[in-house]
Amino acid sequence: IAEAISRGDYEKRITINQNDEVGKLGEAFNRMARSSAGRMTEITTERNRLAMIITGMTEGVIAVDQQQKIIHINYAAARLLQLSMTHSIGQPIWEQVRITEIMEALEQAISNRDTVKTQMRRPVEGDDQVVDIYAASLQDTDQGPIGAVIVLNDISEIDRLERIRRDFVANASHELKTPITAIRGLTETIIDDESMSSGVRNNFVGKIHVQSMRL
Repeated sequence: IAEAISRGDYEKRITINQNDEVGKLGEAFNRMARSSAGRMTEITTERNRLAMIITGMTEGVIAVDQQQKIIHINYAAARLLQLSMTHSIGQPIWEQVRITEIMEALEQAISNRDTVKTQMRRPVEGDDQVVDIYAASLQDTDQGPIGAVIVLNDISEIDRLERIRRDFVANASHELKTPITAIRGLTETIIDDESMSSGVRNNFVGKIHVQSMRL
């Protein structure tokens, strides 16, 4: 029964027919087996819950061990990097991912046991692909290194909208300057020239009206 439990079969129990030291040992053994089964169930449940959360994330997530072999990759990361989720597991990440920014961030995070943030930009059909890269070192309870995790956030659409916003502001600013400059010049001329004839003044006022409509 001990050998069965060591192989992961936590349902095995010792049949107790006596109340001596051997019987008490058997009861203690059964309690240990039940406790181990409960803990294993909790660990499995938590692991499955975490896997579901990571799988459903819109950000790409890749986890590697200390030898930089891929131990987990979610769908978003596989799609972003055009990798196979099944074939990538257990493979060195440098054989699967040939993007300099990602590998440099990973190396720096592992070497410094820190979190590294950087960004990559690469041309794709129609526009640039912009991805924020986060690489963080993973440590065990004794602060020993056990690997790293990489999070990839595709912000291409946000970057495109930001460029559109900047272009709009620049264009709007340029378009506003011309009529404002004209209105300012016309009003200053009217104010400075007290002897201006009513005909010229009315002509200037008409131009000011046109520029205000342009605004």
